[in-house]
Amino acid sequence: MMKSPRLPFSHRYRVAASLLFLGAHLAFGFTDSAQARKELLTTEEKNLLLRAEQIHLDALVLSSHGSLDAGSVRNVVAARLERLGYHI
Repeated sequence: MMKSPRLPFSHRYRVAASLLFLGAHLAFGFTDSAQARKELLTTEEKNLLLRAEQIHLDALVLSSHGSLDAGSVRNVVAARLERLGYHI
């Protein structure tokens, strides 16, 4: 009776790791493309934003050490919104 050849451990490990990687890639790699194109604002909210003349901006910065000063984040967002023509 003929025995089937056994693969060395390192080769079996590589084959198993490759199959695991391929399986994970197939399972998680093909995500729904609709999530990437999801609209954040409804049509009504977009119309309201177009008519807005002034925006109240409030920022909250959280980290693993608790809340931090949100002044720098607020300044960056305010500067970008002002470039778009909004008054903060």
